[in-house]
Amino acid sequence: MKALKWLLILIIAVPLLLFAALAVFLSFADLSQYKSTIEEQAEAATGRKLTIEGDIAVSLFPWVKLETGAVQLANAEGFGDQPMVSLLSASAGVKVLPLLSGNIELDVVTVEGLTADLQVNAQGVSNLDDLSGEPSTETASSESSGETSIPALKLGGLALHDANLRYRDAVSGTDITASDVNLDIGVLDGKSDTPIKGSLNVVLLPDNITAAITLDTNLQANLQDMRFNALGLELKAALAGEAIPTGAIDLGVGGDLEADLVAQTLDIPKLNFLLNETTFDGKARLIGLDQPMPSVTFDLAGDTLDVDKLLGVEPTASAEAAPEAEPSGEASDAIELPMDTLRMLDVEGQMTLQKLIVANVEMTDITLQLQAKDGQLGIPKLAASLYDGAIDSNVSLDARKDTPLYSADASITGVQAQPLLAAAADFEQLLGAGDIQLNVNTTGNSVSGLTEALNGNFSFNFTDGAIDGINLAAQGRKVMRLLGKDVGEEPTGEAAKTDFSALGASAKITNGVIESTDLDMRSPLLRVGGDGSVALPAEMVDYTVNLLLTKTLEGQGGKSIDEAGGLRIPIKIKGSFTELSEDFVGTISKGIQDGIKDDLKAQANEKLEAEKAKLKAKADEEKEKLKAKADEEKAKLEAKVAEEREAKEAELKKKLEKEKDRLKDKAADALKKLF
Repeated sequence: MKALKWLLILIIAVPLLLFAALAVFLSFADLSQYKSTIEEQAEAATGRKLTIEGDIAVSLFPWVKLETGAVQLANAEGFGDQPMVSLLSASAGVKVLPLLSGNIELDVVTVEGLTADLQVNAQGVSNLDDLSGEPSTETASSESSGETSIPALKLGGLALHDANLRYRDAVSGTDITASDVNLDIGVLDGKSDTPIKGSLNVVLLPDNITAAITLDTNLQANLQDMRFNALGLELKAALAGEAIPTGAIDLGVGGDLEADLVAQTLDIPKLNFLLNETTFDGKARLIGLDQPMPSVTFDLAGDTLDVDKLLGVEPTASAEAAPEAEPSGEASDAIELPMDTLRMLDVEGQMTLQKLIVANVEMTDITLQLQAKDGQLGIPKLAASLYDGAIDSNVSLDARKDTPLYSADASITGVQAQPLLAAAADFEQLLGAGDIQLNVNTTGNSVSGLTEALNGNFSFNFTDGAIDGINLAAQGRKVMRLLGKDVGEEPTGEAAKTDFSALGASAKITNGVIESTDLDMRSPLLRVGGDGSVALPAEMVDYTVNLLLTKTLEGQGGKSIDEAGGLRIPIKIKGSFTELSEDFVGTISKGIQDGIKDDLKAQANEKLEAEKAKLKAKADEEKEKLKAKADEEKAKLEAKVAEEREAKEAELKKKLEKEKDRLKDKAADALKKLF
């Protein structure tokens, strides 16, 4: 917007400078003879070297008219050797009599081959500051514009042809070049409409974006108050460059505009906006036209907005059409956001659309709110119809740091699964209506980085649907029958799909790895549970589905897999996203076989462990029996020994008693002999 301001200054200032020079040198009959004098006086007045290469001619009545050939005005010191302003030729005239009453009535002002080099250095100083005597700050600009008094002015027209302008700002890094600038303005008197036509080519650096711009409108101007109304505006721009995802984009603005250059505001009460094939109608307001990024509010209604086409994103391609991976192993998924621009945005508005296409997903009847301020951007509300359901979500981008932070919170109700998943993930096997809840956040400067930093939660619950392409119950019975299991009679006329009355699960996402343990699907004669993980960075699935063939026809109201009885079959789903997408049914069938093999192996191990336990128990029992028998024999032996010992002790005691009696008798006999 500063570039626009300087362009307006040039358009007005160049002829006014010519008029000032005219007033000084009217006394000269042949001004070409005094070019050196004019150059010296101009340098004394401006401090800049003025070089007049062409002839100068003047006429005095009834128009004071000045015509000049090539002219150059040197740049300010420190801004390079290139002239700040140069032109090939110019002419301007003012009617004499209106000047006596303080009014200015100008003839058509023509400027051919104007070249201007406008700069702001790293200190914020412009190469125009020394001419105005003031720094180009917002305060000074506002005060100056507020105190300016413009006399009554009638401009017979302006013809600016083959101009080339460049604006460089070392503070913001802005570098804008406008070439082949042509502007034709009709009579500007503040009373009648003024036709305006213009065209120019613009190059924006460092993004290297080019733009071909055309303008056609009728202007109502109040030069006293610096207020302008553009009626029936048609402003078109064809943009191109590598920074544009599709390489090119067409923009168009139409309607009525009201500009106040004192307040630096632009009101668009009637707005027609074109973005490639998308058209919008509504209103908008810009505040701070002299700022690098004005504040914007808007209210728009549009038809179809295809974000994928704008971003150059192709619809989901088949595996055969997928591009080959980078041979070097280097990631080529970098996301280069214009962070400085995002941080300057100050936008608030609402948009309604008939249709919106994002990531190949189509929404209708959309209401979208947009907010951006101080590096925080978001869509606080996105409500729409989505495949017979409804979505209510909010999305945000925090660009305050070098690594942006993304977050999304979405609630989807009553959506049809098949068209949604087919559009979003090229997966058409799930049918049914359901609800989805999603709350995620991530950070990074590349797609792989965003995937690896993805965290959050999600859940889904579908009813009265089917998994198309495979009949899990039939596959389970087939494999079990091959293994010699009795699974009853084979139903006839079974379709290649698995009907369900309820299907739901929840999951936690940690650094791009989705983990879920509560899969629950209920179907006649079938229950399905499961747990495992999906690693998004590695694009790998490691999930086990537990299939239960039941004997009940109860579905949604039936028992869970942990409660119901029946034949259990584990299904291992393990492989890459590519393998699953190329042969989903084959992968499931292999998973059933692998799951049963692992289950049989587990059962064999269980039997082996049971036999080991049985043998150990029998050995322990025999050991106990032998121990008991040994203890019994020991007890018998100990009893016999005790009995024999008691008998011997009794016999010995008897012998001792007998010997005692003998000795006693012998002693008595001896005593008898003595006496």
